[in-house]
Amino acid sequence: MIMPNPCLFHDDFSDGIWTKYSGNPVMTRTEDWEYRAICEPSVLVEDGIFKMWYMGCYRDYGIAASLGYATSKDGLTWQKHPGNPILADPAQAIIRTTVIKHEKKYYLFASDYNWHDVPGSIYRWTSDDGLNWYGKVKILEPSGNEAQLDNSTTIIDSDGQWKMIYATNGKGMGLAWSRDGIHWTKHKEFPVLGGFTGNNPALYFYGGDPCLRKIGDTYFVWYSRSVNGPLYLHCSWSTDLVHWNAVYKNPQISFTQPWERGQGRPEAWWCTHLTDADLLEHDGKVLLYYQGAQNPFGLAVFDGTYEQLARRLMNPPLSKWANSPYGCVENNELKLSENETDRHPLAVKDLALSDVEGYTLEFRARGYAGASCQIKPAMRYRDENNFARFWIVNNRTTWYQECLEGGQLGGTADLGPNNICDDQWHDWKIIVRNRMNQLYLDGKFIGQWKSSPGLVGRRDLTIGLSVFDTYASFKFVKVYKNHEQP
Repeated sequence: MIMPNPCLFHDDFSDGIWTKYSGNPVMTRTEDWEYRAICEPSVLVEDGIFKMWYMGCYRDYGIAASLGYATSKDGLTWQKHPGNPILADPAQAIIRTTVIKHEKKYYLFASDYNWHDVPGSIYRWTSDDGLNWYGKVKILEPSGNEAQLDNSTTIIDSDGQWKMIYATNGKGMGLAWSRDGIHWTKHKEFPVLGGFTGNNPALYFYGGDPCLRKIGDTYFVWYSRSVNGPLYLHCSWSTDLVHWNAVYKNPQISFTQPWERGQGRPEAWWCTHLTDADLLEHDGKVLLYYQGAQNPFGLAVFDGTYEQLARRLMNPPLSKWANSPYGCVENNELKLSENETDRHPLAVKDLALSDVEGYTLEFRARGYAGASCQIKPAMRYRDENNFARFWIVNNRTTWYQECLEGGQLGGTADLGPNNICDDQWHDWKIIVRNRMNQLYLDGKFIGQWKSSPGLVGRRDLTIGLSVFDTYASFKFVKVYKNHEQP
């Protein structure tokens, strides 16, 4: 009889940082002037009123980009200004907009890059009320090996110096500073953060957003980073704005709500984009506004102050799991939605399991959206080319499948129906010993199958989680060592 020993691994996913608003998105495209896109939100709270400035565009060309304005009493329900767009230029784009307030004046930073051959520059406007803008001045042009200048994020530090991180659409992010907000000096080395090397999309930093905040003595910047195509929201920190450290390799915000990919939203475009983070602290919480599907705006909340957030960022979720661009912890759940996990599952690091001694993998899971319900835990995982897994496909059937011999999928066996593909939580239990793999769902024995020799007699196995065409949540992942009982 096989009984579980004390736990070898456990993650209850109680260390999440952000909780997304269940009513997302909080703003969508509704007006002719924003027919193609809304993006780049900048949000302030003044006298109990939330104020948002954002970019809208009615066609693909950047020259059609303008500045919009909206207000809200709660940060959730927004009313767009009847005079939108509040700033437009028929001869020049007003794109990649960012608004800050300093000493009773509002400042708008925007690029004029309109996807033509002329490199974009960054301009600044001033306003006394946030609606009427004047004093347009060019403050930064591309130089050296920089591409066009797209977006920028600016803070006024405690010493009165203006500090800017600016984006260059894939070639990385640069640093500049100023004493008056008009005359700027670039840091001699570029980039200070990110960049694009060769054809490696994993090193691509999107030019549509950074968001810079100083918390205590540490600078944090949120930005979009491309991993194999899709864009996710990441974060890095620095004490000098020059030397940056990734908070962690997993994204802070990834695709966990279907609207973020445009599902159910006919007005959405560019459905693999999570971009344009903007953060503010209000009423003991940190609010993170962001863009999904390159159009609607969503909201994620951290329950604490900026100082508490900074401490949490130093101890991020998924620290027990191998570096991966996939997966996000929310509401004490691990959420997966990336089809790429099919061949690159989220795997536990520093866990050497022996099928000779045997082990048991347990977790709870549910599929909560998607075209189908396909959950694929790998119970014998060596690397992306050598693993064995069980695989549920809707309620029709349950498969055993292997990947061997140079990464070829095969070794498939049909174990019969499972009857757990709904939006409810279900308990999984997988027992591994020598060649045999046994699967139990909600306490019911589903079936078993023997692994191929290449995955047997090993002491270097771990476990991984993957999905396909599914938004799935996981809780209470545990691994036990097995032993024989009389």
